[in-house]
Amino acid sequence: MRVARVALIRLHGRLVGATGHPRNPRPPWTLAYLEALLLRDGRYGVRFHDQLTHPLPGARLAAWLGRWAPQVVVLQVTTLDLDALAEATAVIAALPERPVVLAVGQALALGTLPGVDLCLPGEAEERALGVIADLDAGRPVAPAGDGPALVEHPSRLPPPSWDRARLAAYPMHYPLRLAARARWGHLLTGRGCPGGCLFCSPVTRESYGTRLRLREPGEILAEVRALAALGVNVLSLDDDDFTASREHVLAFCEGLAGAAPGMRWICHARLDDLDASLMERMAAAGCVLLRFGVEAAAPRVLRILHKTQREDWEDLAKEVFHRARALGMATTALVLLGNPDETLEEAQRSIALARALQPDMVQFHYFTPYPGSPAFTRWREHIPPAAVPSLYHYRAPPVNLSRMSDEELAAIHGAAYRRVLLRPAFALAHLRTYAPFYRHNPGVLLDLLPQRSAR
Repeated sequence: MRVARVALIRLHGRLVGATGHPRNPRPPWTLAYLEALLLRDGRYGVRFHDQLTHPLPGARLAAWLGRWAPQVVVLQVTTLDLDALAEATAVIAALPERPVVLAVGQALALGTLPGVDLCLPGEAEERALGVIADLDAGRPVAPAGDGPALVEHPSRLPPPSWDRARLAAYPMHYPLRLAARARWGHLLTGRGCPGGCLFCSPVTRESYGTRLRLREPGEILAEVRALAALGVNVLSLDDDDFTASREHVLAFCEGLAGAAPGMRWICHARLDDLDASLMERMAAAGCVLLRFGVEAAAPRVLRILHKTQREDWEDLAKEVFHRARALGMATTALVLLGNPDETLEEAQRSIALARALQPDMVQFHYFTPYPGSPAFTRWREHIPPAAVPSLYHYRAPPVNLSRMSDEELAAIHGAAYRRVLLRPAFALAHLRTYAPFYRHNPGVLLDLLPQRSAR
């Protein structure tokens, strides 16, 4: 077959929007890099559509595809999007000339997907380009192979094709210590996370594998300059663990002032990656927010989660959060409730720790054994196939692996937000700190109001 046109679509299921929780939409990185690869190749027309930011219901999706008439459609899909997958493949099957359908994304952990011709698991952008070239040349397409694909050399990928309108579709809902309009940009500086946590899945990650694969500092800074030229003044570093390599962090910090003076940035970090001197360097280089997976307080639960073997995790967390406050960096604490074999007392200890940390923001997630995570493999016999599409860390889990009853787990989850975020003292201190930001970014405040959040 001759391939002249390719459509790239990130699907978006109804489950995500049903919680009312303010989303922090990140770009669909596999599709963004595949688009860049196709444009660099130059042999194919390519159009990209993100259903998360710009929904296209069935009839409108059919019209969009009908006008473009692609020979290949690449769908990025997670297990949260299985309803959208069924709708999209039905639309595609009804086209006058049915294109070849490729699928990428976390949902491929379930195996073959209905309506899909070829599943490409993992970091599939390079593999997808090869498949499209094979189809275009009439060559047989080789099987995907065992296990998820990995991008071994991230610096060989061209940068995504950003413009102001596309960047504006991915704002983050984090208040910042910034008295200006936040214009967000997104950046991946590497792939892989060496943590190996039990719950980790590509639903909550941006890459695959535990082996760190980092981009060259000069290439990263060139992309930062290009984003700054588009008006970006805050960068979201979307790496699964940006601080996993001290040398990588230092190189970024040292080059950022020359590449984009005054640029602010946020990142995901591990408590045990940081020390005083590294945090000082990050703050001086414009880091304004650190997101930490605190997960739990009890050492026994942390060991079950494969998070850490440390007995002093609570003390370490308090030390790092205190140091961040002293340096003027905001913090977000991510805490899991309903962990495997977790008792009510251990969950309460985690909530107490979250309050003691005095974070700027906190998110209490339900432990969720997503497909593709070690937890799903370990407890698969306890997870009915019918429950998989409803597995979502913002919703009460259909499968409770803790020692708490379903009622106790739901109650303690709701109480967690009341004990930490909904205290008058917290609200007043938060408004004093972030009033200048909210004056310039009122939509963020509206999205963070308690009645709009999941409980």
